[in-house]
Amino acid sequence: MSELLVEEGIKFLRTVKRIHGGDTCGEAAKALGTVLGTSWSNAILATIIRDGLDSRLIRVSGSTDARISLIKTLREFTGMGLLEAKNLTDLLFQNQPFEVPVPDSVDSNLFMQEIRKHGVEARII
Repeated sequence: MSELLVEEGIKFLRTVKRIHGGDTCGEAAKALGTVLGTSWSNAILATIIRDGLDSRLIRVSGSTDARISLIKTLREFTGMGLLEAKNLTDLLFQNQPFEVPVPDSVDSNLFMQEIRKHGVEARII
């Protein structure tokens, strides 16, 4: 039953992202989290983010006190919306690593260097 809900959630969020954009998609994913649970909504949101970009994935892990500057860095390098970047950064505060899709136009090494300035680890996967 949960797998069916996740599949339908992905379909729904893809439609929301296409019609209303990334920030609204992030809000909808958060709302789904109250129904499906946070880990399911984060998995759905990560799938939606990846689908929207021709990208490489960079895994970010660890913890940081530099929450706002990390959000700014994520937005600057990936082009994601504020809510998407905040939701991913929130995962670090729950001790959950996450994958960040980085567009091909961005230098992955420079991105990882900037991410590491915030006290977290980053590596290409």
